[in-house]
Amino acid sequence: MLQFVAAQAADELVLTKDQQASLVRFINGNATWTIYHEMGHAFVSLFEIPILGKEEDAVDNLATIIMLLQENEQSDEYLKETALGWFLLDEFAGLAGEELDFSDDHSLDQQRAFQTICFLYGADEAIFGEFTQMMGMPEDKLENCAADFARTQTSWDKVLAPFILKPDDKNFEVAVIYDDVPSDLIPYKASLQEAQILENIQQYIVSNYKLPKAFTLKAVACNDANAYWDAEASEVILCYELLAEFEKLFLFDIKQSIAAEKN
Repeated sequence: MLQFVAAQAADELVLTKDQQASLVRFINGNATWTIYHEMGHAFVSLFEIPILGKEEDAVDNLATIIMLLQENEQSDEYLKETALGWFLLDEFAGLAGEELDFSDDHSLDQQRAFQTICFLYGADEAIFGEFTQMMGMPEDKLENCAADFARTQTSWDKVLAPFILKPDDKNFEVAVIYDDVPSDLIPYKASLQEAQILENIQQYIVSNYKLPKAFTLKAVACNDANAYWDAEASEVILCYELLAEFEKLFLFDIKQSIAAEKN
């Protein structure tokens, strides 16, 4: 398992083996959901999908639906880590004194967290019920989650139906590229390659959707904690710095827990 030694030393925090495993799961889960989110933007662009409302919300939902429909334990755990990530980002920003940006194209972090949790609960109460309760989802919101999930899934199914790959279809290639990184980002590149996240998403895409053109899933050093769809270059970009940001959020949560225990 990859060890994030440099970042831990910088934060004067040494993780246990269980915490190290949780850290890797947190980074991988948030990275996976993020790439599927950007793939949603790619689908909107490549398939010329009409969007009624905020595109960011629509592709948030699509990323969650895709991962839920994979129906495996790893995807379920990754979705829980994604919801936790949004809560931590909101808490971190609040402590840093950042003001809420109501003009942003994205919904607020807590809204994105609760929307994800609502879909998890709506898709499978048995699997996600305890997690939903632990995350503090208001009880009065739960009764509509199953219908909201089913309606949104049906809507995306209808929109994407013309682009489902048929048995005899020949498809375009989805390339995977890992750019070189400076020394401080090497652990994140190694972690991403070890987890095969880009390759798994690549396989999912080319096995399920008839693509109108080739494009690339690309991990790069951006000098920014970001991920985005570059329509002009036909590239889904994941910045290694975003993985470092996920690590920072995880360590922030550990430190908050330690501080709470001391008090």
